[in-house]
Amino acid sequence: MQMGQLVLSRSPLPVGNREKSVLRPEKPARTRGVFHRMERPSNGMTFLVSFLTYLVGIFPSMVYALPTGGSVQAGPVSINQVSESQLNILQSSDKAIIDWNSFSIADGKQVNFQLPSSNSVTLNRVTGNDPSSIFGKLTSNGNLMPINHNGILFGNGAEVDVQFKDFSKNLSNH
Repeated sequence: MQMGQLVLSRSPLPVGNREKSVLRPEKPARTRGVFHRMERPSNGMTFLVSFLTYLVGIFPSMVYALPTGGSVQAGPVSINQVSESQLNILQSSDKAIIDWNSFSIADGKQVNFQLPSSNSVTLNRVTGNDPSSIFGKLTSNGNLMPINHNGILFGNGAEVDVQFKDFSKNLSNH
């Protein structure tokens, strides 16, 4: 018998005192083809996807491997990305100010600040909306002042060889 074929059968239901023939299609056997209905994901899977989406929304800066959007506000500074994994900042005066869109360093990445002396200082302001995440290597032969009102996270494997100056207030360029 082929799918969709009608089969004649006699109905055992009595109509009055006699039986009557009825056309009744036989239900075809269910076949499992290439296309089948998707099952609804479990609550655990829905939670996991929602949670990961939430984390990416909160910490999108973790996606950036190196600081982005460096804009020198004061002092002679050059910002050079020498490779995918290394960013060098060369400062030729004792004081400088750099505004960053984001300042994060992924694992295996490196940011080096070269200042004229150990008494030199660089103010690094993060103007974006993301917290900074330091998981890679940050070095400087002078003082760094990081300011990020969204926070700064130093990961477990971070290598930091820097003298930090901490300022909780926003500083002006003057």
